[in-house]
Amino acid sequence: MPAAGGECPLCGFDVRPVQQRVLTLHLVGFAFFMSVLVYAGLVYFLDTQRTIPYRPEVSQGSLPYVLLLVAVLLFGVAWRIGQRLNTATAAQAVFVLHVVKLALFESIAVIGMLMYLASGSIKLFAGFLLLSAVGFVITGTQLPVVVRRMEELAVGEAEARGRGR
Repeated sequence: MPAAGGECPLCGFDVRPVQQRVLTLHLVGFAFFMSVLVYAGLVYFLDTQRTIPYRPEVSQGSLPYVLLLVAVLLFGVAWRIGQRLNTATAAQAVFVLHVVKLALFESIAVIGMLMYLASGSIKLFAGFLLLSAVGFVITGTQLPVVVRRMEELAVGEAEARGRGR
């Protein structure tokens, strides 16, 4: 636990900037996940109000399959970015990579919502939403490792700055 001034009682490291960055990481992740829930709520509202007509020509053509392929590719890119988090050499790089990963998972839900608006098919939206939710669950389970990596890198950067003086 940090001392009253926010420093480590053993080494004097100022933990407040690291805690602020970790808090920001949690808030950004929460915001991305909540936006996906808002998309789901919007689609539910539009579907129950029947404001979007069902268009079988859109949902039975090749567009859903092409967009599903794009969504799976986005999932794969996000997965690869998640693997790069362990090899990042700066705390800021870990933060940015994690946010990009979250944005890619959210974009899958956005594609699903656009597909719903084009076709009126709730089933298509549900498939994209499920893929996006799986990505968020995987990312959420990896969050403690990401935070620990950010903290380790921040301490290493502070030590390097201290030796550079």
